[in-house]
Amino acid sequence: MSHKILVVGLLLFAFVVGAFFMSGCHRRASVFHRASPEKRAEWVVKRLSSELDLNENQKKEVNRIKDEILAKRKDFKVDHQQMYETVLSQVKGESVDEARLNQLFQDKETQFKEMRGFMISKFAEFHKVLTPVQREKLASKMNEFHDHFKR
Repeated sequence: MSHKILVVGLLLFAFVVGAFFMSGCHRRASVFHRASPEKRAEWVVKRLSSELDLNENQKKEVNRIKDEILAKRKDFKVDHQQMYETVLSQVKGESVDEARLNQLFQDKETQFKEMRGFMISKFAEFHKVLTPVQREKLASKMNEFHDHFKR
């Protein structure tokens, strides 16, 4: 039993340390990355509108989609804090409550599945807003972005 706790503890420690280091690795020292999610989303919508030459109706729809995603994100963020606090309390405790952690992660997985479905739905809505020419232009921009950051 103590071997199992040690392994779980080491894995959890590796995960926490890895997440800590990885969370800052991809960020550049720019205002964009320090901005609020709302500001970043607004920047993305403006960039999409400009790059894809969206008309007024398309801009209205994209803004609606953005607002719905931001609202959903707020609900998702609250649970993230609870998850952090629970794991932190387990790290500080005398022993690890495996059942509690398993339930927490199972709940989080359920929420991720819900969020995945929601985001795919929003992506489909965004896709419907675009013309075939705009979709092709977006695909080209995505390829440029992918090639730029490919390692």
